[in-house]
Amino acid sequence: MLSDVIIHLREMNLLPLYEELNINRFGVRLPKRYGRYSDVTCNMPPRVRDPRRALVNSLPAAFKPCTEGWTILSDEINYVVLTEYEYVDTYKSSNLRDTYMHMANSLESSIEISGMTNTTMSRYYKIIPNAAMEELVEHANPVLASRGFQSTSQSELREVISLSWARALYKFPSHVLWTNEFAAAAIQHKFVVMPEKRYNELLPCLRMFTAVGRQGDHDDMWFQSGTNFKNMRETECKLFKPSIDLLINKASGKLVGDDKLIGCRADDVENKTLSYRKRGKDGPVADCIACSHTSVLYAMSLRAKGESERQNFERVMDRLPTIRDPHHSISTTWDRGYGKKFVVDKQIEKGLDGCLMAAEFGSGHPFYGKELLDEQLEKWRAKGKDDDWIALRCDLVKDFAVCTDEDTGTINRVAVKDVEVGGARASCTHSF
Repeated sequence: MLSDVIIHLREMNLLPLYEELNINRFGVRLPKRYGRYSDVTCNMPPRVRDPRRALVNSLPAAFKPCTEGWTILSDEINYVVLTEYEYVDTYKSSNLRDTYMHMANSLESSIEISGMTNTTMSRYYKIIPNAAMEELVEHANPVLASRGFQSTSQSELREVISLSWARALYKFPSHVLWTNEFAAAAIQHKFVVMPEKRYNELLPCLRMFTAVGRQGDHDDMWFQSGTNFKNMRETECKLFKPSIDLLINKASGKLVGDDKLIGCRADDVENKTLSYRKRGKDGPVADCIACSHTSVLYAMSLRAKGESERQNFERVMDRLPTIRDPHHSISTTWDRGYGKKFVVDKQIEKGLDGCLMAAEFGSGHPFYGKELLDEQLEKWRAKGKDDDWIALRCDLVKDFAVCTDEDTGTINRVAVKDVEVGGARASCTHSF
């Protein structure tokens, strides 16, 4: 088609214009350095060499974050040291009250819209809806039938969940709880507690997805080797979504994130992790997000085989609401191990404020130890680089060098940077 256009230009005696525009026979306009009949087919403008970018590319990876838009704030910053009580009273007490008030008002409003009476049970049914409980019943009944036990119902499984919550408050053996605490509570509040034998029948038969068609002896194991964790996610979402929709305080919420290692001795558990910090504990790991004030768990997902930690983290974050209203603000605080750049980027994308401990590598923070620069200078000199060549590169990074000697005392350096992720803009602050 392009050749037809060129022939047509020639027939119309427009060849001088064709030559003036320096278009080759493929119909592509070329830079001036090429002849007008060159066979080069470039469809991009000529590359303009950026001297500063060439300098940045010649730096080791540890120094490149210094060149990515960070600005160091003045060292003359006055800091006020508060006691724990003063900090809580100044920065957390109002958020705590707002969170509890939001939870109460949100539940009351949702129950009123549904035409239900605002009672303890109606609030319970709002947080754990019938749809999610019915799935658990459908998954549990085939396992109960295969073991010769009576089938269960929603109300019975709700009792199992409630008793499991109550058991978590005590460190006594189960038979002691049923004989003493649970029996006394049943008499005081006039209810019938589920027999311990029935509870022990139901608990190991709970399934997050269907047991039909699983490989191996699913009657003896909760999880089988393979990729079963991925099959649990649909039920996970159904169980946590009502809490996210009703209880999260979007106006001034405080969330915390951490990874939870679930100790398990079974040999065939998928994606088992060994913890060197916790003696004798190994098993699957889940990324979790909870309310800092009330400890309500809002999202949780087990790390599955064949998926990276980043993929699982982003999946958990996607379950949280995205904040775009300027009057709303949710802040998150993360445990160590989450101080990577993709964690920061995901929070910016979701419109959340965040506080985390930046990892030494992979977080994109600009500061580095002065000894690292000294080592690099020696390497450059050993390679025969002249002083001017070295000085050009040192000027880009020298302001971000910090002394990490233990005898130096307290040092506080602060740098800020404007970031845009997925159309969302934010200001990042890193303090060393």
